[in-house]
Amino acid sequence: MSEKKLPTMYMIIALVVVVIVAVAGFYMFFGVQQGPKVEQVNIAVFMPLSGAQSVYGHDILQAVQFAVDEINEQGGIKSLGGAKINLITVDITSDASQAVSIVEDTLSKYELTAAVGPGLSYLMIAVQPVFIKHKVPAVTGAISVDILKNNPKGEPWVFMMGPNSSLFGGTSGEFLNYIAEKRGFDVKIAVVHGNTEYEVTTAEAAKEKFESLGFEVVLFEEYNTPLVDATPLVQKIANSGANVVYPVSYLTDAELIIKTMKVQDVKAIVIGGGAGYLYPAFYEALGDDVAYVFSVSQWNYDLWPKATVDKYKEKFDVLFPQEQVGVNYAGVWTLKEAIEKAASTDPVKVAQALRGLDITSGPAGRPGYYGVKFDDMGWNTRAVAVMVEWLPGGDLVTVYPENVATHAIVWP
Repeated sequence: MSEKKLPTMYMIIALVVVVIVAVAGFYMFFGVQQGPKVEQVNIAVFMPLSGAQSVYGHDILQAVQFAVDEINEQGGIKSLGGAKINLITVDITSDASQAVSIVEDTLSKYELTAAVGPGLSYLMIAVQPVFIKHKVPAVTGAISVDILKNNPKGEPWVFMMGPNSSLFGGTSGEFLNYIAEKRGFDVKIAVVHGNTEYEVTTAEAAKEKFESLGFEVVLFEEYNTPLVDATPLVQKIANSGANVVYPVSYLTDAELIIKTMKVQDVKAIVIGGGAGYLYPAFYEALGDDVAYVFSVSQWNYDLWPKATVDKYKEKFDVLFPQEQVGVNYAGVWTLKEAIEKAASTDPVKVAQALRGLDITSGPAGRPGYYGVKFDDMGWNTRAVAVMVEWLPGGDLVTVYPENVATHAIVWP
């Protein structure tokens, strides 16, 4: 080899080294860092799997399991050497006081990286201080604004994936204004709601929006849940002269209100405040009596690709994936991305990663979900509330806002 070629070779070697160092540095600071190889990552799912609200807990658990299975089948947490998610399922019952002690015991017993919190606001608010105390991040499909208020500002530990109750109420008002203009009628609205945290905050936000739009709120009535007999409540609705009813209630109350309205022949547009008006069991209990009932929703299954919907329906033998399915499925994928970014099973590092996430595509991004970016109180600012409508035959379709609607509004 000639002496003239040696400097050239050294220059090439030096250039290769510089490129390798540069690429390594790029991934260290901007890409996914590589953490220690671990066998599994413990994530707990805290749900009411017994008691009055168990239907919600079981649906959410299915969604979480669906997402975890996908993640593990696709190689697990790559920044941790392909670690699989180990799901720890915990029944917190439907009683808030029992839920607190159960979550406390679980967080003390297990080394958890993160959690999926209950999707019912009253349960989430009850257990939230336990997550903050133990510094374990939790994603949730609960929507009460009080969850955000209870988070330490700038250092949230509970991360709300979906629209909050203020957005729920606001979108309901905007939709009512939209259909009132299209149909050309003056709104006289009856707002009725149960006395749980979610029902109260959603109804109050909706009433405020309705009044700001100039609608006449002819009835604003709270009832004790669960309803035993909806007859007195429905009679108040009928006597109010309302042409629109906005009921905010869980499943059994929702079924009873609609059934009683049909029996008493109360003819008014029904716009549900979410929860019970979105469940497959709502249709299974009432059949086509639910046709043309609208509701506000965190998400709807027709925003998912059809292949994903069909896979879910086949796996769990359901009419369709309920709204909390989409929210919590996205929540698990969000935790996955945060763990990848943190390259650690340390819950504090995962919480830090969650606070800085910016997801616009993939399972938690569009079009199947809305994307994820949390504010300093822990709310996903990319979340959207949508309006859905029941059609004869049990189809629940997204009809508003127009930019995400999959179906035109159908009038009876």
